[in-house]
Amino acid sequence: MKLNVDASYLSPTDEASVAGVCRDSTGHLIDGFASSIRASSALQAEAIALNSALKFLLQRGLETDRIIVESDSLVCVEAICDPEKRPWELRPILDETLTMKLRCPNLQIIHCHRGANALADYLVKAHRASLLPPNW
Repeated sequence: MKLNVDASYLSPTDEASVAGVCRDSTGHLIDGFASSIRASSALQAEAIALNSALKFLLQRGLETDRIIVESDSLVCVEAICDPEKRPWELRPILDETLTMKLRCPNLQIIHCHRGANALADYLVKAHRASLLPPNW
């Protein structure tokens, strides 16, 4: 499975949205999530999106499945892979994300280019605009 995540943040407010879309190896939609969050920056919103993705997987009991989580935030992906690269303001969020990742032995978190993350980008923007149904 692949879970693409993204965040949408509008400055100067602290309002943001995160979304994720989970698809099988053939590209068929399996599940997804979208929620409103508070963030102090676009980078913090992206870190919360990764954190939300792992919570989503654990809540569904998918911790042993082979899953790739993709984010277009290179800073966040690198920070998960290398603790020395964690910006100080993201450490609590990313530390929690890493703790959850350790519970998922078959999980990979990788960077993808913005174009490869188009569906998650669409979903997060639709959520910010209140265009998604409440049960998404």
